[in-house]
Amino acid sequence: MKTRAPKALGLAFCTLMLLQQTVMANGLSPKHVDESARGQTSAAVAVERAQKPAPKFALTLAGGGARGAAHVGVLKVLEREGLRPDFVCGNSIGAMIGGLYAAGVPVSEIERLVLSGDFRKAFFPHNRKLKTVTYGAKYSLARLLLFKPGIGIYSGKSLSNFVEKNLPSGVTNIENMPIQFAASAVDLLTTKTVWLTKGGIGEAIRASNSVPGFFRPVKVGEQVLVDGGLRANLPTEIAEAHGAPIVVAVRLQAYLEPVNQKEYDTILDYGDRLTSILLAEAETRGASKADVVIQPNLPWMRITTYRTKELEMAIKEGEAAATKMLPQLKALTRERSALATPAENVGQAKDTF
Repeated sequence: MKTRAPKALGLAFCTLMLLQQTVMANGLSPKHVDESARGQTSAAVAVERAQKPAPKFALTLAGGGARGAAHVGVLKVLEREGLRPDFVCGNSIGAMIGGLYAAGVPVSEIERLVLSGDFRKAFFPHNRKLKTVTYGAKYSLARLLLFKPGIGIYSGKSLSNFVEKNLPSGVTNIENMPIQFAASAVDLLTTKTVWLTKGGIGEAIRASNSVPGFFRPVKVGEQVLVDGGLRANLPTEIAEAHGAPIVVAVRLQAYLEPVNQKEYDTILDYGDRLTSILLAEAETRGASKADVVIQPNLPWMRITTYRTKELEMAIKEGEAAATKMLPQLKALTRERSALATPAENVGQAKDTF
């Protein structure tokens, strides 16, 4: 019971922080934000679509913490089969894995990074138990003294630092990525979904991964951004707005099986279960807009489990789930290719498949 106390204390402080109204966050330039809100196709998106060719195959990756290692397995299968998406969008860990891929990082290198200690340290740069206790004490003291400290156990800089450190040389902004990319986030002030399609890659992915309570929100102009899972954990609407005729979505919370109560008798496990349920519901909405849905079976994996053995298993589950859906995906690509014009077929064969 003693070993659970710091984690329980941490969850309590996270809850307290979410109730605070004042946010102190590090900032981005306003150019990082596409003002598109969920369910809307703004002038910004219309201009962007006019400037760039419409994608033919969009890959949408869900958020889900450590379960996102399964995305690597999906990418391995797509690469093996020569099915290369020309638009990638994602939320949270989906934005992290998808962003590295869209930037040109080889799948084999992404797999190495995910299984390395650096990946875990990007999310938890300091010991969680110790950081939770020390932050909680500092936060409580600051509030007693009427100060308003930054809200979040971690600053989130470790997330952007990890991404920027592993980007290919010369690729720093989303506009320069070889594959079109968008990350999903939520503006706490307006409550709307924000699509990050411009500006620094590292900072956009940091915003999309800023889980409230764990990481401080990211200030972008007048907006205060956090993890997009609050609104759209599987943001297929981004791919839809960009005109992709084929949208492949990868869920991470598709299989939530009944469990014994004793498996969720601590505050931390209880919180993990509640979060998984909420993310699963959000994924269901996103999956309804996809043409092909890939669903790795990960009911045994906690969102915060970054141990190498579990990450390796998640990658294998991603491979198995993607392989299962290959016949449907290939049939769909053949069907859409047959319906395309001759010019489109030439471009599709050259650029995508």
